[in-house]
Amino acid sequence: MAGRVVALAEQNGGYFNRADALDCGYSDTQLRSAVRDKHLRHVRHGTYALAETYDELGPEQRHLVLARSVVAGMPGRVALSHRSGSVAHGHDQWGWDMSVVDVTRLDKGAGRREAGVIHHEGVVPDGDVVDIAGLPVLSEERVTVESTLVLDGEAGLCTVDSALRAGRLSREDLERRLMTYERWRGALRARVTIRRGDGRSESVGESRGRHMCWRHAVPAPDLQVEIRDVGSILLGRVDYGWLDHCTAMSGSSTGCASTPET
Repeated sequence: MAGRVVALAEQNGGYFNRADALDCGYSDTQLRSAVRDKHLRHVRHGTYALAETYDELGPEQRHLVLARSVVAGMPGRVALSHRSGSVAHGHDQWGWDMSVVDVTRLDKGAGRREAGVIHHEGVVPDGDVVDIAGLPVLSEERVTVESTLVLDGEAGLCTVDSALRAGRLSREDLERRLMTYERWRGALRARVTIRRGDGRSESVGESRGRHMCWRHAVPAPDLQVEIRDVGSILLGRVDYGWLDHCTAMSGSSTGCASTPET
């Protein structure tokens, strides 16, 4: 594939559709052959991406390519929301099917699920819609809270920690927004997840580890703990610390350390 199709894929943000290809002189037979020969990737029904660029993308970037094609193909006005909105805002993701795109209707369309797209209903003030690289997306505060409503506690904590780590939101912001969802399904789980959020958690692995501690009633660790000797010389920094128990952990390693003196 070359020429206009490549330019269209770049212009669209990583994809082109069947109609684009037919307009460029390609046939359905050629498209099927290109997919079979692994020159193209099938993003969704009637939508393709160039393998040489698509294969270099991570899961979140591939999801955004899919999301762009979904939004462009909608007959009414929508914005990315919930988990897809969280991806657009750059949050860490874990533990959900990223072949599914979340959108919220801006045109009073009915909520429903179809072919890898979940249509959500809701009241969306103008200030709740932002533009991210040409995509209409609900606000960062809103999509973070919405994600905790639909994700399980472990996956939701990964997203909340990442959102807090970015520094644009506080836990208080999220708790205040959650008050508008008090009667929604998943609100209790969302409240617990948000209260456990900690922006000092530096990765999905650390967030999942913290969730494991909570789930198995292990005392919550302090995070990014500096280990110092008796002369206050910095010896290193560990991901998790239970200094009252003379225990620290970094990655897959554990060990004992003296409580730092300050």
